[in-house]
Amino acid sequence: MFKAPKLGPTETHMCVTWDSSSGAAAIFMDGRKSVTKMYRRGHRIRSEGKVIIGQDPDNYLGNSTIQDMNSGKRVPRGNVFDWESIELKVKGGAEVVNSEH
Repeated sequence: MFKAPKLGPTETHMCVTWDSSSGAAAIFMDGRKSVTKMYRRGHRIRSEGKVIIGQDPDNYLGNSTIQDMNSGKRVPRGNVFDWESIELKVKGGAEVVNSEH
């Protein structure tokens, strides 16, 4: 769908958005809109999907660590995941540790 812009030698923050009602899809690089295209206006995403957080799809379930996921950062309640009530399934060698901070 997109040919992503070239990444520089420093850390880059990238976000992809898509709006079903308009079909507008965009890539944001370091907080600035980079590319916008139209994609499948009116399409609905089925429920019961799966999301993998913190993994690079080019290195699926590779050598990442919890530090790679920026763990410990507080984030507000989102409109995709409610981090306070979501039920997570742990796979592989991952471990859930409750934090007091």
